[in-house]
Amino acid sequence: YLLSAVLLGERQDIPEEWGPSFVEVLYRARSQGVLEERFLERFDVYLYMSDVEVATVAFPMTNGKFDYLGFSSRDEDVRNWCRELFEHYWEMSTPRDEFIEDFQKWLVKTPGAGEALRHYGEGRGDEVEAGMRSKLEKKGLSKEDKLTFIGLVLYRKLLQSA
Repeated sequence: YLLSAVLLGERQDIPEEWGPSFVEVLYRARSQGVLEERFLERFDVYLYMSDVEVATVAFPMTNGKFDYLGFSSRDEDVRNWCRELFEHYWEMSTPRDEFIEDFQKWLVKTPGAGEALRHYGEGRGDEVEAGMRSKLEKKGLSKEDKLTFIGLVLYRKLLQSA
């Protein structure tokens, strides 16, 4: 399996150096049925691991961005600690479909939100008026005139339903 589970914080950015290829890997894994995603309001840990090793564990720096250098290990105690950490957050998280559904309801009942999201997705975020820009940022859908990961997921959902 390419990916079996992913926890993503609603407002957590995907590192720029990963580029669009990472997002494409997520979509490919999702379409192949080998990805289970859950979301949290806030997830201040960056963790990639398998049964064999902890590929990377990283924590936020004082400026709020992640220290993506982190550390890796094959040590059994480290793997167990990371597995417990992952399971702790997994239990607190919301399944992807339920999380997206809540955002879709918000988009429908918030006048102009769907159109504003569409503008961002088309690279026209500068056309979004300040009040709506603030609402989208507050919901974690955009940041600095760009879609966040969850914003991109919703934008793609919007395109599928059109």
